[in-house]
Amino acid sequence: MEQHDVEIIINKAGEVEVRSRGVKGEACRQYRKLFEQIVGRIKGELRASDYYEPETKARIDVEQNRGR
Repeated sequence: MEQHDVEIIINKAGEVEVRSRGVKGEACRQYRKLFEQIVGRIKGELRASDYYEPETKARIDVEQNRGR
């Protein structure tokens, strides 16, 4: 199974930006549902080129990274 990466960025104004990488096809909708549960209503969506590639199965494991 391919690895999917998700990055969640919260700016100083409290706005949240979520980026996913490696999620292909309609599998990204599973991530969208998870994002809505985490951050609430989604204002907009940009689909990366991965979206238009053949779908892969997605398994979502949550890991938190607090420091940089």
